[in-house]
Amino acid sequence: MSTVENGGNYGRNVREGTHWFSTANPSEEPGPDECPKKVASGPRADEDEELLDPVIEYRHRRSTTAPIDGSVVIGGSVYDDSAVGGIREKYVFGNWSGDGVIRPDGEIFAATPPSPQDESDLWSIEELRIAETDNGRLNRYVLAFGRDHDGELSVLTTENFTPTGGTGAVHRLVSPEDAEGSSR
Repeated sequence: MSTVENGGNYGRNVREGTHWFSTANPSEEPGPDECPKKVASGPRADEDEELLDPVIEYRHRRSTTAPIDGSVVIGGSVYDDSAVGGIREKYVFGNWSGDGVIRPDGEIFAATPPSPQDESDLWSIEELRIAETDNGRLNRYVLAFGRDHDGELSVLTTENFTPTGGTGAVHRLVSPEDAEGSSR
């Protein structure tokens, strides 16, 4: 994930996050000398334009060193409420399912920018554990994040990996103390 700058170049045709790939042979990772730091000249490129790095690395396969495995990142929002103090001012986002379509295994994460902000460092990521579940996970697919009329952050989920059935649900983010005895 990146902090978007108008007109910014994120190297989408030569890298995924911080991992480079060859457009000629995408299955082989290029060596460090083959990874450009600037855009080459061309009809749609500003020559010598620096590539912008992501702030959060979200891996899709186990061969990288990113802190989480994911199938589909679900964009979120900066948490600016006070109900869950431990994630205030952190970017809250989700993973559709850590287990693909095999079973609903959505996850929620909070990312913290480095302090002081060093643009070369990736943000740290922590998984938010879900109270009153056996495994601390939602056990549902994460579809989206939204805000209610009071501006509180909510997570939209479903038990089905296709848009069918009536298993959709909206979950509020609350502190573990407030979750005790509440319904999902």
